[in-house]
Amino acid sequence: MLLTKTQKRILKLVREYGGMKAESLERLCGGSHRFDVVLRQLEMNRMLFKMGEYYCDDSKIICGRDTETAFEVMLAIADPPPEIYCRGQPPFELTFFKDRKDKLYRYDVCVVNSGREIVINAMLQGMKNKIGIPVFVAKRIEQTALLTVPPDCRFAVKENNKYIFYGGS
Repeated sequence: MLLTKTQKRILKLVREYGGMKAESLERLCGGSHRFDVVLRQLEMNRMLFKMGEYYCDDSKIICGRDTETAFEVMLAIADPPPEIYCRGQPPFELTFFKDRKDKLYRYDVCVVNSGREIVINAMLQGMKNKIGIPVFVAKRIEQTALLTVPPDCRFAVKENNKYIFYGGS
């Protein structure tokens, strides 16, 4: 079966990161004209499987909640999504590049779960000068006080289904 660019992109995403929701896949793939048809064609050819609200490949692995959150933050920062993104080096879930003022900036997204702040601090100790602009995604803004982070970092907190960003320029 010949695949469109959008279908190839969908398969690459679910194979690399695990199954995702249709809305996330549509935003990450640029939202082709009839995205529901594109997904249905992949399902009919047994290349994608629907598990609840997630679309997976034959491994039936669903992306982790932290990865899903990292993609949401990336899309809040760079919509449409940037061409270049990849898994981040722990503790970062995702790394992507965004062109700003004719310069390419690297962003590293870290989801901060409650009680894991100390572990993240320890991991960051050995990473000086190896990260771009870190974006820490917290459940509550109070968590940010527990982090020892670089001065140019940003924080993101989801309020009313929208990400609010703090810090940085």
